[in-house]
Amino acid sequence: RIELRKGTVKPKVDLSGQEPRVLVYHTHNTEAYYPTEDYPYEEAGEWRTRQNDRNVVAVGEKLTRLLRERYGICAIHDTTNHEPPKLSTAYSRSLGTMEKYKEQYPTITMFIDVHRDAGGSHEQGKDYLVIGGVQVARIMFVVGTGEGATGTGFGDMPDFNANYALAERVTQVLEGYAQGLTRNIRVKTGRYNQHVSNQCLLAEVGHNYNTFEEAMAAVDYLAAAIAKSAGVSEAGAFQPDAAGQSLPLLP
Repeated sequence: RIELRKGTVKPKVDLSGQEPRVLVYHTHNTEAYYPTEDYPYEEAGEWRTRQNDRNVVAVGEKLTRLLRERYGICAIHDTTNHEPPKLSTAYSRSLGTMEKYKEQYPTITMFIDVHRDAGGSHEQGKDYLVIGGVQVARIMFVVGTGEGATGTGFGDMPDFNANYALAERVTQVLEGYAQGLTRNIRVKTGRYNQHVSNQCLLAEVGHNYNTFEEAMAAVDYLAAAIAKSAGVSEAGAFQPDAAGQSLPLLP
C-alpha cells in the first residue's frame, strides 16, 4: 500500500529570497552521540545531554549557519526544548513551535526536524564513511504516512507523496556525493507533524554510536544536498562530486 502511495508529484522547492524560507528545529533536543575524549558531556538520560554544544542542537545550528552563510538561504534555528514534561508527547509541543513560526513567517515552506537515530549498537561496529580522510556519519530521513498505529489516520493528514519525494531527492543528491552516505528512507505510520507543509524533512544525522564529530561532518553534505535540491547555486562554494571529494568542513 505504501508503494502505491509513492507518486511522481514533487513539491516546488523555492528557497530563494530575503524572507525566512526554512525552519530548523528539534522535537527531541537532548539527543546526543557516543562521547569521546574531545567531546564528553554531562548525561541527562541514556544517550542524552542538555549541553546544546554537544547534542543535536549543535548539529541544527551548524546546518542553519551553512544554509545561510554558504548558500544564501534564509533559515531560522529554533532551540526550544520540546521534551519536558514527557518525551512521548514532544511532537505536540514541536507542532506548536512550527505553527508559531508559520504564522509569524508565512514565507517558510521547509521544516527540518533534526534528530539523532537511536538505532545504533556497539555490535554493529563503526558506521560511517571516510570522505577526504574525514569520518562522516550517515544520514537517514523518516517520512510519516499519517495512518497511525490503528490505521485510522489523523484529522489533518500529511502530504506523504510530496514529503517522500523531497526526502528521496535529497537522498539521491547525497548518494551522488558519496555512495553509502545515506541509509534507506524509513517510512513509518506516524505523522511527525509533516502535515504542516509539503516540504517537511525529518533528518536522522547519525545514530547513538556515531561520534559528535562524525555527525557534524555530515552536516556539510546535508546542507549542500538541501541547497542543490532547491536549485540554489553556491557562490564560490566547493561542490562535492561523485568522485567523493570532500567539502571544506566548517567547525
